[in-house]
Amino acid sequence: MKNNMLKLNILVTGCFAPGTSGTLYGISNSERLDVSNILGIDQTLRMKGRPGFTKLLEIDSTVPQDYIQSIIDIVRKYEIQVILPQTTRETLILAEFASIIPKETKLAIAGDFSVITKANNKFAATLAASECGVGVTPIVDGRESLNLKNYIKNEIDLNGSCFLKKKNGSGGRGVIRVIDDKRISSHIASKPTGIHVIPLSICLEILTLKETDPAEYYAMPEIHGVEYTVDVFRNASQFIAIPRKRIIMRSGVSSLNQLVNHPSLIEQCKRLSEKLQLTGIFGFQFLENQQGDLFFLECNPRIQGTMHATILGGTNLIEYAVLNSMGSKVTIKEPDWTTRFYRTEGGYIEHT
Repeated sequence: MKNNMLKLNILVTGCFAPGTSGTLYGISNSERLDVSNILGIDQTLRMKGRPGFTKLLEIDSTVPQDYIQSIIDIVRKYEIQVILPQTTRETLILAEFASIIPKETKLAIAGDFSVITKANNKFAATLAASECGVGVTPIVDGRESLNLKNYIKNEIDLNGSCFLKKKNGSGGRGVIRVIDDKRISSHIASKPTGIHVIPLSICLEILTLKETDPAEYYAMPEIHGVEYTVDVFRNASQFIAIPRKRIIMRSGVSSLNQLVNHPSLIEQCKRLSEKLQLTGIFGFQFLENQQGDLFFLECNPRIQGTMHATILGGTNLIEYAVLNSMGSKVTIKEPDWTTRFYRTEGGYIEHT
């Protein structure tokens, strides 16, 4: 196998993101990657070192042009062959300025800037899903602000809750659960974690403020059921999607996952991947109600936070993404569908 291995130096951006440990595991357990150095960069370094990285660097991403120049300097100094971004923000910056990154350095991202921008827009991705026959919930566009407010009030009257989402909010950011004012005390008493919850009166007040642009939002009903995160790899001739049932969630992160061979969900992911023109490594989130209907929730056009569950199941999507970015052959392996992954909290000790 040694003769078939690709010698590389890799740069991981957003190296303190939740999924980074899975990225490192995928790199170190690859049968095809011979990585000499793994550099990690982040806007704020939370510690002097981190196991798995050769070196950590602090790079400010506030000004995209300055950030990209820092990336170019690092790429040249450390002879980086592949950049693996962990966060949507950095993925978008890298995609936007891809043309000025040295040609010998490849980006392991899910498409060009326009592709990633559309996929990351919850509203645009939902419209695309509807157009290609993927299940979606009814949605109301905030550009019609009166319709938006009336819809929210009606949903609260009929069902007691609904979701208000920011179109360009990444992951759980920008997702608000709106509930009846009468339920807010019992909700607070339940010591909730995760999604932001506000009473209807506050929601309507926020949408009326001059600082708020309702066009940046859309609303949808709250549907109950089983949530799935799907890890996906796709190139011109290959496709694999690995659904993970999110059994236990804490603050929007899956702490207990079960791989599930779900043919209809996999087919919907294939259709949506093609519609959005996504390639490389990325993910989707879906919900399945008690009747077995599937509803698209959002797309993550990047490495997902608990993707190492899939890697531990035997399908090394990180390896596939790196090989694909380098133009090398990818050999896809089916996972062990019995895999169940428990996320636990860990720590790293240093003496200062």
